Amino acid sequence: MNKQIKNIHFGGIGGCGISALAQIALRHGYRVTGSDIAASQYTRKLQSLGIPIFFGHREENIKGADLIVNSAAIEMSNPEVRAARKLGIPIVKHSQFLGQLMKHEFGICVAGTHGKTTTDALIGLCLVEAGLDPTIEIGGSVSELQGNVRVGKSQYFVAESCEFDHSFLNLFPRIGIVLNIEEDHPDYYPNLETLKKAFVDFLDLVPAEGSIILRNESEAAREVLAKTKSAAQKVTVGFNKTSDWWAENVDLKRNKTDFEAFFRGKSVGNFRLSILGRLNVQNALVALAVLKILDVDLENARAVFKKFHGVDRRFEVVYKNNFEVVSDYAHHPAQIRATIEAAKQQTYRRLVVVFQPHTYSRTQYLFNEFIHAFDGADRLLIAETYLPAGRHEKILPQSSSLVLAEKIGKLQAGVEYTGNLTQTVKQLESILQKGDLVLIVGAGDIYQIADSVKRIKI
Repeated sequence: MNKQIKNIHFGGIGGCGISALAQIALRHGYRVTGSDIAASQYTRKLQSLGIPIFFGHREENIKGADLIVNSAAIEMSNPEVRAARKLGIPIVKHSQFLGQLMKHEFGICVAGTHGKTTTDALIGLCLVEAGLDPTIEIGGSVSELQGNVRVGKSQYFVAESCEFDHSFLNLFPRIGIVLNIEEDHPDYYPNLETLKKAFVDFLDLVPAEGSIILRNESEAAREVLAKTKSAAQKVTVGFNKTSDWWAENVDLKRNKTDFEAFFRGKSVGNFRLSILGRLNVQNALVALAVLKILDVDLENARAVFKKFHGVDRRFEVVYKNNFEVVSDYAHHPAQIRATIEAAKQQTYRRLVVVFQPHTYSRTQYLFNEFIHAFDGADRLLIAETYLPAGRHEKILPQSSSLVLAEKIGKLQAGVEYTGNLTQTVKQLESILQKGDLVLIVGAGDIYQIADSVKRIKI
């Protein structure tokens, strides 16, 4: 980092990723300010740390800044961006700043379409348990960290590594991890081949003295591994014995998941997760693989796995009384299927899924997969599509929530389009019964209805 930089302004500071970077910058001794359009749990945390935050974007907000770090939601027309360009203040993206923070550290970068946040948290908490004092940047809040970031004093830096906008190519992985590769950003990657090329480029960043960990259940991930030019050691994870790490005797129970872990033909013991699903077993195996590479006692993982109850909005139980409410970030068909599979481990009368599609482009591109993603739901309510700030998309055929609901309704009963979030809660109230499990899924603002749903009287 340029030593002349002392004052950093973060645009879109209320977002999860940007707020984490602001806290790291603060702990590194920078003077930090930020702006956003509204308060959030993250802005409140930052204000409690003494960070000045402006609500509303104005030119005067960047006064005194030496560097501007912006979230993806900040557009070029933003008045703070215009002012910074006029004054010659450098502007960087979230991932560029993250890369600069990581440049001289031991980067452990978790990439992949699904599972990044949970895997990131498991790895980071295992290193904390082992006394390695890592810095951890997470795309969600973790109760053990009391937030979405931990700033340590050691060289270890664990971070999510998102493929959107080629963001992960700005990082410096000593351990590069690929969990899976599926089409999830059709507005940026026109086809699977361009996406796989980006992941090859990501793995090429891992130096010869580093390590690559890859879940080899994914065909696309295996192809990427075969094409990388990196001379780093390669470690594979999966459910079959062709992997370096694999799991057997997986027992999915109501509130826990048991499994036996194997490394290159030898059992390393039985483990219990307090989070659900087979995908989380693979996430746990990745954490074990990292510990093995770092020569850390696996008993540290045993302790973490047992007490870790997940990241917010990753099958998060937010209410349990006459009915149960679970909130989940799932927004890709594969994620939704896995979340419904995990829900089936629970005891309930009916499974009522409330889904908010995330972007028109994703809905259009993955339309045929979305149609079959909700098998097992007794009722399905589909709200209006969410479009993040800064995104501009056309509403195309087969991209609207209404069309999606109509198509799924021809294949299974109990499906309806419910409109905006207020209308969705009202419709849910009219159908909710005692003993129901309400599964709220989506990456937009659908999570906000949880408080209203909890107040429904049956």
